[in-house]
Amino acid sequence: MCDDQRVFCDQLCNQRKLVPIHYLRHLLCLLFQKLSSGKILKEGDLVRVAALSSWGGRTFRSYGVLIKRTYMAYEESHSKWKVLTNKGVEVVVGKCLSQVAV
Repeated sequence: MCDDQRVFCDQLCNQRKLVPIHYLRHLLCLLFQKLSSGKILKEGDLVRVAALSSWGGRTFRSYGVLIKRTYMAYEESHSKWKVLTNKGVEVVVGKCLSQVAV
């Protein structure tokens, strides 16, 4: 979460004490993700699977279909997905996936 998001969450949480702060922060973080990133991954989407190198670059590996999210993180890029590729079912981190426009 960036500093602007954290400040906004803190201001909102300080106005209302009815909901725990960590819960509001989580919801607002998810909202910011969906508004800021144009891609929202869903089961059944066609995706490109990339491999991350040690220096931070991405190389294309294969295409696949999202089967199921196995781990939901605060940031979409850290979530884990089961992806059906030509090699079989793989568990892939969200930052290695990019949605293919159909």
